[in-house]
Amino acid sequence: MDLHKLTDERIVFLDGAMGTMLQRKGLKAGESPESWNLVHQDKIIEVHKEYIEAGSDIVNTNTFGGNTLKLKEYNLQDKLEEINGKAVEAAKKARDFFKRDVFISGSIGPTGEFVKPVGNISFDEMYEIYYRQVKALGNAGADLINFETMVDIGELRIAVLAAKDAVKIPIFANLTFNEDGRTLTGSDVFSAFNILEGLGVDFIGTNCGMGPDEMGRMINGINQLIDTKIVVQANAGIPKLIDGKTVFTCSPHDYVKQLEKIVEEGVNIIGGCCGTTPEFIKMVKEKFKDSLPKKIRQEKKSRIKLSSTTGTFMISRETPFCKIGEKINPSALKKIADDIRLESQSNMKETARKQEEAGAHVLDINLGLGGSDETKSFQRVIPEMSSFTKLPLCIDTTDPKALEEALRLYPGRALINSISAEKERMEKILPLMKKYGAYAVFLPLDEKGIPETAEERIKVIKKVLNEAEKYGLGKERFLVDALVMTVSANPKLAKVSVETIRLAYEELGLLSTCGLSNISFGLPGRNAVNASFLSMLMGAGLDSAILNPEDELLSIMIDAGNVLYERDIHAISYIKKYQQVKNFFKDNQGAQTANTVLQEQKKVKNETLEDKIYAAVVEGSKEEITGLLAEGIKKYNAQELLNRFMIPAITYVGDLYDKKVYYLPQLMLSAETMKKGTEYLEPYLKQETRKFIATIIIATVKGDIHDIGKNIVSIMLENNGFKVIDLGKDVSKEIVLEKALEHKADIICLSALMTTTMVEMGHFKEYMKAQRKEIPLMIGGAVVNQDYAASIGAYFSKDAVEAVERAKQIIGSINKKG
Repeated sequence: MDLHKLTDERIVFLDGAMGTMLQRKGLKAGESPESWNLVHQDKIIEVHKEYIEAGSDIVNTNTFGGNTLKLKEYNLQDKLEEINGKAVEAAKKARDFFKRDVFISGSIGPTGEFVKPVGNISFDEMYEIYYRQVKALGNAGADLINFETMVDIGELRIAVLAAKDAVKIPIFANLTFNEDGRTLTGSDVFSAFNILEGLGVDFIGTNCGMGPDEMGRMINGINQLIDTKIVVQANAGIPKLIDGKTVFTCSPHDYVKQLEKIVEEGVNIIGGCCGTTPEFIKMVKEKFKDSLPKKIRQEKKSRIKLSSTTGTFMISRETPFCKIGEKINPSALKKIADDIRLESQSNMKETARKQEEAGAHVLDINLGLGGSDETKSFQRVIPEMSSFTKLPLCIDTTDPKALEEALRLYPGRALINSISAEKERMEKILPLMKKYGAYAVFLPLDEKGIPETAEERIKVIKKVLNEAEKYGLGKERFLVDALVMTVSANPKLAKVSVETIRLAYEELGLLSTCGLSNISFGLPGRNAVNASFLSMLMGAGLDSAILNPEDELLSIMIDAGNVLYERDIHAISYIKKYQQVKNFFKDNQGAQTANTVLQEQKKVKNETLEDKIYAAVVEGSKEEITGLLAEGIKKYNAQELLNRFMIPAITYVGDLYDKKVYYLPQLMLSAETMKKGTEYLEPYLKQETRKFIATIIIATVKGDIHDIGKNIVSIMLENNGFKVIDLGKDVSKEIVLEKALEHKADIICLSALMTTTMVEMGHFKEYMKAQRKEIPLMIGGAVVNQDYAASIGAYFSKDAVEAVERAKQIIGSINKKG
């Protein structure tokens, strides 16, 4: 039985929650569910049988936490292959009871760690963790791999790459989104799904975090943008704690009702997550067994979908002209060359920021410098730059080895600059495009050189498209380059470039780009020549250009061109941008352009030493902070550096996070920079007797081994002037109170990720009362909310930034009383 054929014919049904069912069968809080594959396999078989009987076509193995890091929490890492093998065996035994086909899905969850530079695990370490578990499940006979409840697209992307290398079976890739439609690390639905589609996963979906009603609203319209089959596994509503027990609010009947909109939109596989049971799956199948699945379009539209982890820019005939920033290039700026030689990134980040503020949609990254190792340069720059900027990246290199390393490490969906029709170049680049989901700029030249006419260039283009088809790459994966040459050397070639763009779209439906500044090389007044030529190219159908986005004349030309060529319908964007700028065109002065206004509004000053310390924290420049503080300590004492520059900077970062300008990766980079700076100042602070706002004890409750959120809160509190005693995870109420009294804590912070462990917070509050101690308690975590906090008499914070503000409020109220 072929899963793809089956999902072409009808909607296929997954099972529901494994954890919910195991809890009913006696699984205790803090006990490893995966250990039951060894000691209670009969119970696992029972769960699978109940779901198959209810109508599940696919059952998930009991291996969600079966990776090395998760098993290590229970000292079971050496039994990984046995645990995963026994889980598949249990599913097979259950399947054997029924006379119909059932797929066995190898369930894999997140590691609970972040990849560098946000976390401490390298790409290769994360890859090996997933490769080992996928291989174990594949060797045991799993029919497919199902990555579930992933919160970081970077981690999921590595997991998918590992899986594709380890096995040749279908891959499901599921992310969990928050109510704002973004993952924990800030990825929106479209960008995340686009990145996964590029990797060639078989099914893309979302699970956990919300009920079907909320999930339906979140993925509404995604089928217009994504051509991969869709999986949906919603929770049974939002959990509530009633009489000390976790209760999911959505009944099977309501669950089915809420799924109707999702099915109407188009879905291929439906299952359940937390709180769902065989009863849910039975009713879902009865309702939708005859419903039509999502149909996949065979004809692909001409659109280039470039994604960072937090945003996507689409190049098409209907979207605004794409500005690809050209300035991160050692041949363009000496300071970029200096960064490469010094293994620094401060100038690159500043250049990236300025281009982004000037309106660039994509950033071209060129690190080719004589005497340097380009591959190692990309290894340093790509992880940092992808966390620093929200813009997608264009990898600009002629070295296939450096290109592969950059594509491997980039967590988004990149543009390659560039590929040509030379046989050796195609053989090296086309497989990389396929493996990493990249798009490419295509130069219409081959071993014979640059064709002199547009018609000859079209012939070369067709040659590449034919070769690309062998790799399953369609024309929608390419931007044809106009091959802009210096007009002062050969005036005729300018017209050839314009005609190449026109024919490429009219005859082949190809989108296009160019290296604009080449046209004016060697001429005075280059920006005027560039702008005039851009106008000609846009008239011929040019869709994007690699250019200087800070060139004000070019920006005006592009904004006006978007109106004239139906890329800005009703001039909505044009009017919004320019109506606020007075006397914009008065006497051809240009006054102060909208771009300049925007830069002034957003600019973080970076002129004096004090500005640079502040900017280093805001921009997350870990490699710069200690050197800056070494200079600063000659002028200020350590407490002044903290209070006057660093704490205001991290407070500003918190504001950016609240406003959704920054997401978790940027918050973490700034927090780590702050932490590194504070550690540098620590010896000086001890001499000066450092002053803390208050002392806080923080821990994850007993039975809960998740600590990502708790660690982020800990760092942010510490960076904002609190003394934090972190007790770690799975900490008993007795130890928490004991340490709080020992350190004379002003606040106790508790975290929980699971509904089964959330109750420990209430138990702690009762225990503290029984001991006749009263210390303010602040709680948080994925499953915790304001209602629960109020029910146990605790303060609540939804995230790390709010935790800082809430802690300050608590201390402020204590001081008032005192």
